Amino acid sequence: MFDIGFFEIAVVAVVALFVVGPERLPGLVRSGGYWFGKIRYWINSTKSEMKREFHNADVLRQEAEQKIEQSADEVLNRQLKSDETTDADQQPPPPKQP
Repeated sequence: MFDIGFFEIAVVAVVALFVVGPERLPGLVRSGGYWFGKIRYWINSTKSEMKREFHNADVLRQEAEQKIEQSADEVLNRQLKSDETTDADQQPPPPKQP
């Protein structure tokens, strides 16, 4: 994720040991791990919530598109039926044979 290798972690640990001291270093590491875990949990929950919302929006959009297509098909079918009935009414009757 951050592309940090073992050497970088070792350098940070040695610098922290000199700056903080050996007495407070375990508490600092524990506290850092706690906050890192909280931040990681918050990021993961935010990601999952965003995925869920995008999925819901996509589903709603697809349902709306299907309803529009169905409505358009119904209108087209009504128009075709009305055209067929008007065409049948306008055709002259066949001539009678004696």
